[in-house]
Amino acid sequence: MKTIKNFLLLTIFLTLCIQVQAQKDKCKFDVDKKDAFSGLVYKSVKLEILASHEKVNTRYTWEFVKNDSVFSLTISRNFSGTKTDKIPQGAEILFKLSGGYIMHLLVAEETTPTLNSTGTSVSSTYKIPVKIGKEDLKKLSAKVITNLKFGVGKLDVQGELKSEEAGKIMQVCKCLLQ
Repeated sequence: MKTIKNFLLLTIFLTLCIQVQAQKDKCKFDVDKKDAFSGLVYKSVKLEILASHEKVNTRYTWEFVKNDSVFSLTISRNFSGTKTDKIPQGAEILFKLSGGYIMHLLVAEETTPTLNSTGTSVSSTYKIPVKIGKEDLKKLSAKVITNLKFGVGKLDVQGELKSEEAGKIMQVCKCLLQ
């Protein structure tokens, strides 16, 4: 009886070890380094995320960074044409998570768009730094983002994330928390 109990405990332990290793294997960062002198760890990953609103697909770039124990997120969004509206520090970015929970995050610093021109077309890109902490990442690693919303001037920018796109974000958050 004791042998069976020990065997079951060993089996459970090995299964958990395999799951933890499998989770670590899924964690791919663009940058993953440790400072040789301070021992501080720096990790970053960029994701291309597709969101749709009123049947129009929009590409966002999400960059997650872990600098030792400090986390940051930058969300980039391109608009056609010339935009000059600034996004003020402290403006809200809303994430609707599965289950209906609304997550309120804040813009870390005032954001001014950069203008891009290629031939005859002009576009404006916002790189929005978002205040995000460990508790926020825990929420994002447990539930998928279904929608996002933020303001640019008088424009409400919204997007619905596809489940595979939201799954990418969820996976990165899990990896950053390890």
